[in-house]
Amino acid sequence: MTIDAHGWTREGIAQMRRVDSFIKETLRFEGTTACVYFPHTLLIYLTSFLVSVQRKTLKNVTLSDGTFLPQGTRVAFASYAIEHDHHNYENPFAFEPFRFVDLQDKCGDPSKYQFTSLSHDSLGFGLGKLAW
Repeated sequence: MTIDAHGWTREGIAQMRRVDSFIKETLRFEGTTACVYFPHTLLIYLTSFLVSVQRKTLKNVTLSDGTFLPQGTRVAFASYAIEHDHHNYENPFAFEPFRFVDLQDKCGDPSKYQFTSLSHDSLGFGLGKLAW
């Protein structure tokens, strides 16, 4: 058993690829806001479910396409749409617990599809400088 051999170390956790894949797939499939604070309010549930990574501009920002966002503007990623897009994932509406183990094996880079890795199609930890 990995924990017996390595304990809860970085090396031990890195060897638990199937557990890592299962957790990452659960987050991709269910979203980061599966726990809803006001489950009786459908609108709050849908809003939390569809957009989970949110930011607030601290100063005026002009995006690369010329869009101007004044200070205090709230921006959110459509994480559900991104994580269920067939361009990003094969068979995106199916829960495949070892999806990321298979992707690691195909690309040959185990770190690319680990639970804590950041990418534009896996937003569980956010993206950019303020990612967890």
